[in-house]
Amino acid sequence: MSRRKLEKNLLEWVVVAFGFAAVLVTLGYLGWEAAQGNGAKPDLRVELGRPAASSALFLVPVTVRNLGGGTAQDVRVTVLLERPGAEPEQVDLDIAYVPRGSHREGWAAFHTDPASGRLSGWAAAYATP
Repeated sequence: MSRRKLEKNLLEWVVVAFGFAAVLVTLGYLGWEAAQGNGAKPDLRVELGRPAASSALFLVPVTVRNLGGGTAQDVRVTVLLERPGAEPEQVDLDIAYVPRGSHREGWAAFHTDPASGRLSGWAAAYATP
C-alpha cells in the first residue's frame, strides 16, 4: 500500500501563517493589557455642566472621567449646591463602572436653581475590582 504525500499549495500556507500570526498578536496584546493594569489606580475627575430647568427640578449634567490606569466600580459622586444664608443641598449620584481612560455621564437634580449658588462635585467613594 503506497502512501500519497499530502501537498499543500501556497494559499494553504498563507492561511496557516496568517492564523498563526493572528494568534500571536492576540496573545501579545492580552499580555500587554494585563501588564499595564497591575497596580494602577483610578484617577477620577468630576465635571459639572450648565444647569437646565425641567418641569419641577433643576438638572445639572455630571461627567466623571477616569484619567488613571485602573478601573473604578461603584463610584459615588457627590454634588453640592451652596447658597448664601441657606442650607447646602446635596445630591449623590451612583455610577456602576468607570473603566480606565473612559467617562460616564449622569444628572444631578436639585430643587433650587443652581444659578443662585455655587456648585461643586467630587468622587466621594469607589471600589477597585
